[in-house]
Amino acid sequence: MTPPPATTYSESIVGHDIHVVDAPLPRRLRWSTYGAQAIRFVRFAIVGGLASIVYLGLFAILVTMGVHYLTAGVIGYLMAIVTNFSLNREWTFGRGSRRVQHQAAAFLVVQLVIGAVNLSLLHVLVVGGLRPIILAQILAAGCLVPVNFLASQRWGFR
Repeated sequence: MTPPPATTYSESIVGHDIHVVDAPLPRRLRWSTYGAQAIRFVRFAIVGGLASIVYLGLFAILVTMGVHYLTAGVIGYLMAIVTNFSLNREWTFGRGSRRVQHQAAAFLVVQLVIGAVNLSLLHVLVVGGLRPIILAQILAAGCLVPVNFLASQRWGFR
């Protein structure tokens, strides 16, 4: 027994209305959805790269000015979150249906969880002997990009 083709429709005409019941999306619409998602992911990665530049730049400036590296890291990370939220809200995901305060709070929670997982993964890589440490950080952050994207899309910007 073979399943029905993915492009079949069950239609009923009532007056001037056409009702489509339990019909999967046509192939061209599915590809359109996948394409839009791919573009959104690329935008998310670009914004993440810019936020990383903000983080690293601010971190370097603060450490050069004599600020303790942990304090500089926290300040840089928080500024990167602000940059990340602002650009992703405007360019990647759109404004969504929730108020900006709710989106910002949800995005902050997502980013803090991702940050904690990132630090844990970084610790495992460094203890495992991966050097230089910046490479371990890049690998840890890179592994989390898809998870961060999905969490940001699902909870941060809905």
